[in-house]
Amino acid sequence: MSEVRYTTSYMEKIKRKPSLRRLNEKREKLRKELIPLLRKSFIRGSIRIQGNRCGGSKNCKCKRKVNPILHGPYPYLSFRGSKSNHSILLGKAKKEHAEKAVDNHKKIMEILIGLSDIDFQVLRYHSDKLKDGK
Repeated sequence: MSEVRYTTSYMEKIKRKPSLRRLNEKREKLRKELIPLLRKSFIRGSIRIQGNRCGGSKNCKCKRKVNPILHGPYPYLSFRGSKSNHSILLGKAKKEHAEKAVDNHKKIMEILIGLSDIDFQVLRYHSDKLKDGK
């Protein structure tokens, strides 16, 4: 097996604790990115494409027992609520809105994870400088 060697500067970088000032600067930058996103619509869900069976004729191709040919495909928003999951059919206008809202939710979650990582580092390396709740 080959031995992995790290440069001294790399090892020093790993051991060095981040400065509180730098962590606070990163936190403020992320907070400024988050605030405008919270003013927009955001939905915890995903958009999927699905074919459907109709409620029409019993002889429709979508009702075949073998190799049915479904209508569509149509876009749906799958929404994960606090108590249950829901789906809605998306028309053109709804689809555009849903895509932006789902994307905004992903961005918000990425920022919140970043903020949580920073707060963890502050607690880990700078707990002696913390004020209550800040």
